[in-house]
Amino acid sequence: PSTLNEDEVLELAKVSDIYKRHSLDVFNDGTLYHLSSPNEKEFMAMEAVSKDKTKAVSIVMAKDKEIDGNMKIRFKGLNPAACYLLSIDETSSLFSGERLMDEGFDCGLAKTGLKPYENMLIIIEADNK
Repeated sequence: PSTLNEDEVLELAKVSDIYKRHSLDVFNDGTLYHLSSPNEKEFMAMEAVSKDKTKAVSIVMAKDKEIDGNMKIRFKGLNPAACYLLSIDETSSLFSGERLMDEGFDCGLAKTGLKPYENMLIIIEADNK
C-alpha cells in the first residue's frame, strides 16, 4: 500500500466498502450467474444476487479490445415485480425487475465504452419506496 498513489488508495477504499456492504448476503449466500461469455462477445458479465432478491452486484469487463457499441446485459434472478435502483459509478436509474431481465440494460448507454480489460461495476438494489 505504501507504493499506491492517492487515486489507487481511494479506489481500494471503494472496493472494500462494496465488499463489506454485500459480502454476506450477495457474495457468500447469493447465487452467481454468468450473463455474457467472453467466448461469444467482446465482454464478459457476471452477477451475484442475494437469496431474497433485494440486492445484486454485477461486473462487466472488456476483453482485449475497446468496446464502443452494444453491451446489452439481461440480468437474472431478480424479482420481476420489484422496482430496482441500478447504479453505475455516481449515476442511478429505476427499472422493474421484469425489464432488467427481459429487455436488459445496455451498459454502453451508461458509459461511452470500455477500454481493453476495463471493467464496470453495477449495483442493483430493490427500491422500497
